[in-house]
Amino acid sequence: MQRKAERSPEEILPFPMEETAEDPLIIQCVGRSHWVHPRENAFAPAVFYGVEFIHEGRGWVESASGRYSLSAGDLFLLQKGKAYRYGTVGGFPLIKSWITVRGALMEYLLRIYGLSETTVVPHQGGTEAIFRALLARSRRAKKEGWHARRLARPVALWLHEALSLASESAHARQEKLTPAVARMKVFLESQGDRPVPSKELAAVAGLSVSQSIRRFRSELGTTPYAWHLQERLLRAEYLLSHTCEVVRVVAGRCGFSDAHYFSALFKEKTGKSPSEYRGSGRPA
Repeated sequence: MQRKAERSPEEILPFPMEETAEDPLIIQCVGRSHWVHPRENAFAPAVFYGVEFIHEGRGWVESASGRYSLSAGDLFLLQKGKAYRYGTVGGFPLIKSWITVRGALMEYLLRIYGLSETTVVPHQGGTEAIFRALLARSRRAKKEGWHARRLARPVALWLHEALSLASESAHARQEKLTPAVARMKVFLESQGDRPVPSKELAAVAGLSVSQSIRRFRSELGTTPYAWHLQERLLRAEYLLSHTCEVVRVVAGRCGFSDAHYFSALFKEKTGKSPSEYRGSGRPA
């Protein structure tokens, strides 16, 4: 099941290899994807393991254990035997590198590093170099016609390193929300750039307005309004950096009816006016 607005560039490097008891790690595919919003994928219970690193953009992933946000620097673990849905958020693309594997070694690594039930490990920027090396070696392997077993040796070491790094922070950092706060967060994500009244959001959680704000702040460290505002401003940053739309149009697409208010708020939050940000592509 898949829907998408336009064709998104995919680099897929398959490594067909017959599985034997003597092969602890079987590489299926290595690749890099650039998803354009809107895009959503759904997987039936997987027959392989997958490890994905998010280079740029924002998205979400949903499994039986819950729904999680994805952003640059995050590591997504696709566990064998589990079903997943995932996709893009707002106007953001999702750029990621990934590998799918089978074999006893991957199961062993996930178990010893305590990641067998983990879906997302946030803030794993140190893993990016591993995935760049993985992709470069895989391209070379395809070009030079390597047997998949030759590639499996360095890949095993890279997986050891990536999962070891993830293990150090997974349980402390992985986002675990109470059902009420999770419903509010998912609802805000689903509304895109539409400003959401406090009463409407509180009704989603089945709480009073004051309770909903207090619970949200307790678990996510900020108020629902501030969290959603930051999401809208992040989209504005993306549109200013990647499109030629005038500031008034960007403001409207991000839920701001007053372009002057948007410009003042944007400068307050980023340190630069929208025009200045567009020129540099980065906040001060």
